[in-house]
Amino acid sequence: MRIAFRFRFKLKNFEFEDWRQDATKTAGETPAVLFKKKIMQDDLIRKVANLMSEQTSAYTRLESATNQLSAVMMRGEPHAVEILTKAGEKELLTMRSRLLEITSALTAFAEIRAGQLEKIPLNSEARASFEKSAKDLLQSAKAFQKTAGRASSLALGGSSFATACIQMCGLPPTTYNKPVLKYAEGTMR
Repeated sequence: MRIAFRFRFKLKNFEFEDWRQDATKTAGETPAVLFKKKIMQDDLIRKVANLMSEQTSAYTRLESATNQLSAVMMRGEPHAVEILTKAGEKELLTMRSRLLEITSALTAFAEIRAGQLEKIPLNSEARASFEKSAKDLLQSAKAFQKTAGRASSLALGGSSFATACIQMCGLPPTTYNKPVLKYAEGTMR
């Protein structure tokens, strides 16, 4: 009985060692490492999908603030313009940091994928979530771009109108400081 047990143990151990060596030769990694990388890449894609969803809602908030800013500029309320501008800048700063997080996570994902000899497929749920978030983000960004273009045109038009009024009224240039615009050409950068 002991002989049979030792033989079976050696046979199983030999088969395991043989399988482990084959896996290491073909993929360069043990199954445990492959499983860990699959979990990591799925988690990274889920993280990016969540960040893109947050970015989409941020674009919606920014679009709302821009629409309100356009209305306030039409009414000529400088205090409200300042408040909405600060709120928009705060949202943009948050969006920039979120974009950095998205870029970092995608870079980590690309490094994991580049190190794989045989590409490990993504979890279908993570892939679907990523694709939906990416699609929503693109739609939201396009909608904001249209709104921002209208607000920019309105601001530039208002500046030109104010300049023309000042020139027509004959105010000397020394008493008037023209407003500082972020984008003098009228385009967003």
